[in-house]
Amino acid sequence: MTTSEITAAATGNPEWSRPGSAAEARATVRGLLSGDGDPAAGGSAGRVEESRLADALLVTSELVTNAILHGGGVTRFAARITREGLRLQVTDRSRVRPATVSHADDSYGTLPGGHGWPLIQRLCRDITVTPLRGGKTIQVLVGLI
Repeated sequence: MTTSEITAAATGNPEWSRPGSAAEARATVRGLLSGDGDPAAGGSAGRVEESRLADALLVTSELVTNAILHGGGVTRFAARITREGLRLQVTDRSRVRPATVSHADDSYGTLPGGHGWPLIQRLCRDITVTPLRGGKTIQVLVGLI
């Protein structure tokens, strides 16, 4: 990690944290983007438009919620500001890749979900899903400018 990157993670671990909820992960990202607690962060994060902040928080919420609901829980989470934008990594316990669920059949209304992954695909770039021995890591880049 270069000195131009700012990382939000658990105390004592410079790279990863383990939020217990989407709200906790959003608070981490909001703090990172607003520069809370890190005077060095204010310069780069202070220029984030409200719409970009909303996108970053929505993507964070979707990734963490999906890991909790469909992936057996979040095992690792990282958020970094880079020159390209906000890089998020979420690791869960499932090897099943995210998929878009079609509600075009008669079961619409009975199948929950299916909206988060298309939102992530629309709002992010550089999306990677890396299978791991005990799960997967999803890494995305959210543009901030």
